[in-house]
Amino acid sequence: MSENDAMPLGSGESVAAESTRPFDSYTAADHARVAMAEAAWSTLEAAYRAIVPEAHRPDGVPPTVLIEAASWARARAEDLLRAAVIASHERGLSWTQIGRALGTSKQAAHERFAGDVTAFHKQLAAHLAALAEDPDAKPEKPEGFEYGWGLVPDTAFFASHLDAWRAELGEIPGAFTPAGNPGDLLARLSDPTTAVTGVNDTTARPVDVDASRCRFTADSMSEDAEPGDYLTCTLAEGHPGRHQLAGANIYDD
Repeated sequence: MSENDAMPLGSGESVAAESTRPFDSYTAADHARVAMAEAAWSTLEAAYRAIVPEAHRPDGVPPTVLIEAASWARARAEDLLRAAVIASHERGLSWTQIGRALGTSKQAAHERFAGDVTAFHKQLAAHLAALAEDPDAKPEKPEGFEYGWGLVPDTAFFASHLDAWRAELGEIPGAFTPAGNPGDLLARLSDPTTAVTGVNDTTARPVDVDASRCRFTADSMSEDAEPGDYLTCTLAEGHPGRHQLAGANIYDD
């Protein structure tokens, strides 16, 4: 087995059948959160293997094995950052908040990750369509992803198994993080009947729901306007009378 063929650190044999929910019972925010958790587990696996990479190279150890191991772990960490941004966006964070967390501007954050958010929704929509045709369909890895699941994992499997693996692994010797409990991740996913995950007084973005607001927009005339600022009407579509305008920013959509 090569370093790129990572296997779970736990067997997950303790997963209860009742903890497994159908893929389409999860919200978009749930799928993004599980994708981030799966990326974190993959990053942990990469880091673990990088400690003694020679132990995982039965096909022979090249002189560059340490650099290759570190590069592999860094690639998994980049996947984790991308998944974390998507999960944060789906939980309701604005690009301003995301940019601040990354130590950059909202414009820079939007430019770097907005395409990944769009790709996440496209992959999720494609799999939901495939499930409508075949209830046993599994998410397909899109082009451009050498490893892993792409942006949407097999949520029905990973949501419960990641909990079990984390609990089975126990406390990592030499680390400060306590052992996990079965059901920790599942308990933090949204209720499928409400499709809402609360975070910082915001809610998860709805799935394929068109806003019924008035579609009127105009350029912001404020002298203090930031890049991307514009005015939008906050009233319902088709309202009588004048527009009721408020400031908005394209990077906060």
